[in-house]
Amino acid sequence: MRFQMLHPFSLLVVAFCCFVATNAFGDSISFSDGTFADSDWTDPLFFFSDPDIAYSNQQEGSGGNPGAYREFSGVRTTPSPTSTFVRQAHLRNGAIFDPATQGAITSLSYTFDILSLPISGSGYVSFALGLLLYQNGAYYIAGGFGYTTTGWRTIHQTFTSAISFYRIAGAGADHPDFSASGAPIQFGFFSQVFFGTGGIGTKVGGIDNWSVTMNFTAPVPEPGTWWL
Repeated sequence: MRFQMLHPFSLLVVAFCCFVATNAFGDSISFSDGTFADSDWTDPLFFFSDPDIAYSNQQEGSGGNPGAYREFSGVRTTPSPTSTFVRQAHLRNGAIFDPATQGAITSLSYTFDILSLPISGSGYVSFALGLLLYQNGAYYIAGGFGYTTTGWRTIHQTFTSAISFYRIAGAGADHPDFSASGAPIQFGFFSQVFFGTGGIGTKVGGIDNWSVTMNFTAPVPEPGTWWL
């Protein structure tokens, strides 16, 4: 089985869920989706789009881990003259956290299941997924996971600093702002199909059981408001 984390350059869930809790480490909030209805996701931008790769995604009602999931397909009909890829943003509608009103993020973790199916074609071709953040008109990622073999695999990562994320598109700061003065952050993921030199054919992948959890420090009310 081949599985790798990409270099920066190269809960049973029936529907979307937002869950807020308090624990020993402060407050936490989670966003999750295990069905991936088309109307629940926005695909606003292609990164480094290769016009020779036809790329599409949609909800599939079965074949997930389990049940419904989101499927992706990258098709190249001529051999790639050099290594090339297409990467797309996917933002979950309503999965928004506002540090200015809810509190500074102290840590962030995510999990999802990634599916890779055999390539119909030849050459080196891989499918990859990774967490995506959108803040103040900029898109941020923290690397991703490439998968070339077949089947579902669960991915999990935790971050304790915004420095782990870097801007990949849009104007703005190099890193997101997790502090109490930060702008609202919308969460999602990116998908990518990579064709190595000479790669040709169709690569299909998928995602299921997407979930993001933030631990945060809620703002302390002004003393005068405690008695209201």
